[in-house]
Amino acid sequence: MGKALKRFVTRTVVLLVAVVAAYVGWRWGGAVFPRVEAKLGIGEGVVAEPQVTAETAALVTERIREFQASDEPELRLESAEVSSLLRYAAPGIVPAGVLDPGVSFNGDRMEIRARVVPGGIADLSQLGAVAAILPDTVDVVVEGSLGLFGDAQPMLLVEGIELQGWPVPAAAVPEILAAFRRGAPPGMPASAVPVPAVGGLKGTHIENGKLVVVRAQ
Repeated sequence: MGKALKRFVTRTVVLLVAVVAAYVGWRWGGAVFPRVEAKLGIGEGVVAEPQVTAETAALVTERIREFQASDEPELRLESAEVSSLLRYAAPGIVPAGVLDPGVSFNGDRMEIRARVVPGGIADLSQLGAVAAILPDTVDVVVEGSLGLFGDAQPMLLVEGIELQGWPVPAAAVPEILAAFRRGAPPGMPASAVPVPAVGGLKGTHIENGKLVVVRAQ
């Protein structure tokens, strides 16, 4: 049962990391965002304090497109803007079984939250009696930071994982992440997960509570 539970934890973390990989939707560009714009349109003006809404997702979509077409060196996004993209502008990208994904930035750190539906996890049947006591959805929190390993490899440095309010022991985090570290460059910390590189970007990091997207020079 212990191994099955570990696989279950691993799968939930992998799903959340996949959500992080969609942090600004850059990779999918027009293949995803027009669906939001066609439904909502881009409104006039800018909301001073963005909320997690479909309207915010549409506004941020336009900001990203303007950034792509400009010579600006960086783009800064707030927590609500990134969360709005994940919830409303990434259909088919956020994995099935992940509900209400969101991120919050504090200083140079980030917190990823989502509800995961255990019924959508293939390993659930191997949990035996544990499966019977799991709720319909499991609250998952991943804490960490974004950065570069070396000069070019974006990574998510995982500092903590919680399932249903219970912290996963720190010593277990590297083992949980191991399955998602295939292709990681030598020397990358065991608690770090490579984030797919995106053409035209040098990388991303979190600064003063915002996600900073840096253009390649």
